[in-house]
Amino acid sequence: MRIERYANFGTGEAWVSRVMLGLLTVLDATTVANRDEVKEGLGVVFEALAEAFNHLRSLRELVARPDTPATELRAAYSSFYVHLWRACKDRFQKSVPPALGYDIGFLWGNDRTFEAGAAKFLAAHPEVDAGLVEMLRNDRREWQNDLALFRNEHLEHQRPVDPALLATFYRPDSAETAFENVWQAIEDITAQLLSAHLPLGVELVEIPENERDPIVPRRFGFHVPGLSALTE
Repeated sequence: MRIERYANFGTGEAWVSRVMLGLLTVLDATTVANRDEVKEGLGVVFEALAEAFNHLRSLRELVARPDTPATELRAAYSSFYVHLWRACKDRFQKSVPPALGYDIGFLWGNDRTFEAGAAKFLAAHPEVDAGLVEMLRNDRREWQNDLALFRNEHLEHQRPVDPALLATFYRPDSAETAFENVWQAIEDITAQLLSAHLPLGVELVEIPENERDPIVPRRFGFHVPGLSALTE
């Protein structure tokens, strides 16, 4: 039996500790019956994010080299964004929410289909906090629509896109921000869907940053009214 090293990054990366370990902790506190299916979905998402992260690290190295050819650099950016979009639009959409009984495909539609789908979603799932839809609406406005346009129209179909918009994506800070936006959106959506399945009287709360474990900095803990201590 050959033993291979899976990755050379760990829980020191916030996305690792929060998306995988942190969300598993929340899942285990819920009344969700098919936890194994949800855990499998989280594993699929983790692997997709890991691929995007590895491409991001390669991109960092190329950016740091002054002699990197422009064509190689642009190809590295393209590979990163393709893997990042796949992690969110493909892997996440088709794994975690469906395992929890939710369809959030409306998130990736146009404005009209998003609003119609969001209304149907809230009507069908009154257990989910309406703040989830507002968060999704804000994400679309602030970064998701531009990322979708860049990936779909420019990278996928090579259609004309505003050159000023294109230029913003071919910057290292933009790549870093895009990765943060995607994994944090995955974390936020999953946490809100999971919180709808917490036992009665248990609330999901955010742990202050200065109180998080520096080794495994999980974001969420639990609060039971009447108890003063926050439970991780």
